[in-house]
Amino acid sequence: GNLTLLYGAGTAPQAGPSREVFRVATTPVNMLLEEAFGVLSFSSASAFGGGELLIPGLGFTPPDPDGATRADYKCRFDREEVVLEGEVANMAVTNAAAASPQLLSCPVPRWVFAHGEVAFSVLKNGIPVTHGEYGVGQATSVPFTFTHAWSSLAPTRGSISGGTRILIAGVGFDQAQEYVCVLSGTGPGAGSATLQASVLGAARIRCETTQT
Repeated sequence: GNLTLLYGAGTAPQAGPSREVFRVATTPVNMLLEEAFGVLSFSSASAFGGGELLIPGLGFTPPDPDGATRADYKCRFDREEVVLEGEVANMAVTNAAAASPQLLSCPVPRWVFAHGEVAFSVLKNGIPVTHGEYGVGQATSVPFTFTHAWSSLAPTRGSISGGTRILIAGVGFDQAQEYVCVLSGTGPGAGSATLQASVLGAARIRCETTQT
């Protein structure tokens, strides 16, 4: 669009040329108003994924009335980790849909790496969209946190003499952190036992029972 500079009270376009600050040039100044995304509807989720993330913003390109897609939007969740060999990118990408020029949405992916904070960004045709109002600012990502969780264990029975290996299934487990399993009795006067856990990967933890 074109930029016009007005001054004084009632600075509206209808005020006429007497309130316009003229530019010493013979050609109009063009401003490129870039699309941008704002505050996410939530900023943390279970590493199991699921749920629809709403992304308000300005200038998104929704599909044509006949449903034809005019822009390819994606949500990217990524984190770079430094290891001995260099930097490794942990990343998950999901397709995003523009419901209107002011709203995008995308499903939260299953995060198959260790839990923690990642960088969330929106891509349009492979190019990062700026975070802020119409591109004001330099950031193209915001923090998003995946939390670890567990869903099941096997076996569900074991010997009172100990030695039963319990496998716990879940997501987001971190091999750099220490975990323990706490077994608590349910009957009158029942006690509890704390067992050291071994992290077998982002989706498995193993504990071994002791004699009770």
